[in-house]
Amino acid sequence: MSILVMIASRSNSISLYQKKKAAAMQSFDSRKNEIIEVIKNRKKNLFESNSFALNLLGSLVHEKAISTFKNRRCNFCVNDQCIKCRVCEKVCPRNNIVLVNDKLSWKHDCELCYGCYQWCPKGAIDFKESKGNESRGHNSKIV
Repeated sequence: MSILVMIASRSNSISLYQKKKAAAMQSFDSRKNEIIEVIKNRKKNLFESNSFALNLLGSLVHEKAISTFKNRRCNFCVNDQCIKCRVCEKVCPRNNIVLVNDKLSWKHDCELCYGCYQWCPKGAIDFKESKGNESRGHNSKIV
């Protein structure tokens, strides 16, 4: 008898999960264009949640993570293969990379996304401690 109760309980949990998932997807579909605009235009957007406590906790964790990243040095360097195409500048979500006197420079606001490293068409950006055998690549569906 207890096995049947467990199976029924599990079935109800799966059904509830599927309903919540469908509701989340419907919510996303209705806001998809708004989310795309926020990302494309690099707009700041507040965290969203139904719970004040979760919002507060998420904000605190996020702020701590960002401050930790800001305090870390960017360990990138540029070799002679750089063609100054500025792709790295364009993909940096923090606008942290600039071309100064014909040389790439990082402004110490790196969030370590590695976009510059992955998207450099010549592989000219590397880690200062690199052994030269790290793989690179990015999702070819993202342009």
